[in-house]
Amino acid sequence: VRNLFATALISGLWHGAAWHFVGWGALHGACLSGGRLLSQRRRPAPRAGPDGATSSDVAVGATLLSLSAQVRFPLPFTPVPLTGQTFAVLFLGASLGSRLGAGSVAGYWAVGACGMPVFNGGSGGWAVVSGPTGGYLLGFGAAAFVVGWFAERGWDRGRSIVVPLLLGEALIYAFGL
Repeated sequence: VRNLFATALISGLWHGAAWHFVGWGALHGACLSGGRLLSQRRRPAPRAGPDGATSSDVAVGATLLSLSAQVRFPLPFTPVPLTGQTFAVLFLGASLGSRLGAGSVAGYWAVGACGMPVFNGGSGGWAVVSGPTGGYLLGFGAAAFVVGWFAERGWDRGRSIVVPLLLGEALIYAFGL
C-alpha cells in the first residue's frame, strides 16, 4: 500500500491529476480533506501572466512558432532560409510578455531538440540545434524575452512598439550571425 500511495502521489502531482487518482481518494481523501474526497475540493485558478495569459497560451505559442517555421523562403546565398518564425517570436513576446513568451520559445526549442519535426522544413533533432540555424534558435528566446519586457512596461502601444520589435530583430540576428 505504501508503494501504491507513493506512486500515486508522485505520478498524480507530476501530471496535475492527483485529485482524480482513485487510490489517492479512496485511501487518503477523507482524512486529508475533512470528510470530503479530494476530487471535490476547489482548485485554484491558474496563475495568469500579462493580460491574462496562462500556461496553455505558452503551448499554443509554441505550436504557432512551429507552424510559422514551415513558412520558408530559401535564399541562394545562405543555408539559413527566411521563415515566418521571426514574426511569430516577436508576436509571442509582445502578446504573452517576457516570461511566457520566452517560455513558448523554450518549449519549441526543447521539443525540436528532442527530435520532433518542428523546425523549418520539418526538421528536428540536436543536429539542427547545433548547426547553422542554432544561433537563431537561441536568439528567438532572447528576442521574445526583451520584446515582452518592453511590452510589460507599456511599449506595446502605438508607434512605440517599433523600438522593441527592432531591438528583438537585432537580437535574433546577433545570435544567428
